[in-house]
Amino acid sequence: MGKDWDVFLDAIQVFGGAYIIFIGFDMKRTGVLTQYSLIGKNVVLSQAPDIPGFIEAMYRKYIICGILFLIPGLIGLYLNSKGLLDNTTYFILTGILAADLIVFAYFLLKAQKRYLVS
Repeated sequence: MGKDWDVFLDAIQVFGGAYIIFIGFDMKRTGVLTQYSLIGKNVVLSQAPDIPGFIEAMYRKYIICGILFLIPGLIGLYLNSKGLLDNTTYFILTGILAADLIVFAYFLLKAQKRYLVS
């Protein structure tokens, strides 16, 4: 994989992390949940029994997981731009990303089942 491709993937990771953080702050600020809030296709928001409960349970997790998504992307982007990203660092950053995705998906599915699916 070339350096340009790595930088592109790191940039996507940075934007993804920023988006997750934005969603967390926005749903807490507005009290509104949209289909763009990274919820499942099977969730019908008009029939969700407890949207405020979901927001209260998840907005901190959105922010924390977004930060854990954003920081490795920024580190990888910086190291790639300087040509300093070695294999060990790459695997550590990838491991952080993978663990974050798994944990976020777990909490998100658990909260969807509890608060959004009747």
